[in-house]
Amino acid sequence: SELLQPLAQMNNGHLLEAYSEVKSYNQEKPDDRVGIFMQAFVKWKMMWLSTYSKSDKEELQELLEQVEKQTTPNTENDEEALFFDTAVLGMRAQLAATENEWWGTAQFGKQMKRNAELLVEDDPDLNDAYYFLGSFNYFADALPSYIKFLRTFMFLPGGDRKEGSSQLIRAYQKGSLVSGEAGRTLALIYTYYEKIPKYGIRMCDNLLARYPDSFDVRLYKGINLYYSSEFEESESWFKELRSRILSYSQTHGGTEDKVIAVYMPMEREVRYWAARSLIQQKHYDEAKEILEKLTDPKIYQAWWIMRAAYLSLAQIYYIQDEPERAEP
Repeated sequence: SELLQPLAQMNNGHLLEAYSEVKSYNQEKPDDRVGIFMQAFVKWKMMWLSTYSKSDKEELQELLEQVEKQTTPNTENDEEALFFDTAVLGMRAQLAATENEWWGTAQFGKQMKRNAELLVEDDPDLNDAYYFLGSFNYFADALPSYIKFLRTFMFLPGGDRKEGSSQLIRAYQKGSLVSGEAGRTLALIYTYYEKIPKYGIRMCDNLLARYPDSFDVRLYKGINLYYSSEFEESESWFKELRSRILSYSQTHGGTEDKVIAVYMPMEREVRYWAARSLIQQKHYDEAKEILEKLTDPKIYQAWWIMRAAYLSLAQIYYIQDEPERAEP
């Protein structure tokens, strides 16, 4: 029960508070495997949203090893141990995928799936376990084509998008610990993989009713508004989201225009999408001002932002009959 507060803080986007609270908890109870896992989970969330250093990765690996030492030897007769051992495998798979280590991703994912199947065989009503199964089944089927081609060489079982989606929905609707994370995964899927804006907006609205300050969910909703061609509303939504990020940053030592590191890539992405919304409304000068600030100085966070901003600037210059500025 003492860890429910940092779990809620994490789901609500208050990552710094969650990390501080769970770290203090672990100092008082250093042998609690659930607390150690929670610290690793919040750490990974911060790393995933931003860039991370070698020391960040080493800290995460050390936390995961601490959890494994307490769970792996006990997975045959301790359901909680098996559950958190499975969660560690899932986190290792995500880390490997982020670093394009596809062999590691495949092997960790396969072990996670096997553990999750054991969990639901033992207890079919353990709804949280369906998050692991759903994640594997959906993303194994949504892998890039060249990875699918190599699947047999990686000894990777096939997935099923439809079944994976159903399992994720079950984890979201009926799960407890993983409900928020399952909902986030579905929002991400509807936004970037399935590209069904009405589903994305609906999922984001449901999540925001529970976690109103969740910055990443707000980002997904804004993108879905843009994909729905609701450009005026998406522009307004992104401007409000940026204000929320700046306000949160100020409570943690940021200045009026200074964004704390964990949310800096997202804030830049928010400005990009606001500019795209302005372009669609033919407000080219306002969009150009935003994009020129994004490209000077050159900051490659998020990793794709510079090329997207340059392409949008080129579009504006061509529209405004300035091909000599667009070409470079």
